[in-house]
Amino acid sequence: MREAGCFAPILGRDRQRGAEVRAALEASEAGPLTFIEALDYAEGLSRSLIAGIHHALTLPLDGLLIALADMPLVGAEDLRALAAAFDPAAGRAVIVPTVSGQRGNPTLWARDLLPEMLALTGDQGAKRLMDRFTDRLFELPRENPGLLADLDTPEAYRIALASLRLSLGDTK
Repeated sequence: MREAGCFAPILGRDRQRGAEVRAALEASEAGPLTFIEALDYAEGLSRSLIAGIHHALTLPLDGLLIALADMPLVGAEDLRALAAAFDPAAGRAVIVPTVSGQRGNPTLWARDLLPEMLALTGDQGAKRLMDRFTDRLFELPRENPGLLADLDTPEAYRIALASLRLSLGDTK
């Protein structure tokens, strides 16, 4: 996100290993990051999302990029393309990348739509709200399969990275 150069501030929330993730990021060169606490995270994904939205609504933002940390194959160029497509006045208030017609992540939402997410419960994410805003939704075609790759374990990451290398012709 920092490399893309078009999203600030960056808010972070890890549902289960917050202290560990915070320490790793602070030791890296990730740059400034605001961590959001969601003490009720065990109630599902929605609780972390809602905590972030409450904080975001206190800031002077036009929109909010909702990105998953376990999608490391999303590139800076993908994020810049999302930002370039975002134009709520032109009816592009929700931007979702697509790869071969399949919706991926991250998604970019106009500020005025964020309160709609406050009613989410359990393990619901913001994607389930997209169909409410079809007149303001823009599907952005991309070629990066990493926009669909949710990698929950180190092994899943290694497999995806090896597959990507093979598809690019890198045999190392």
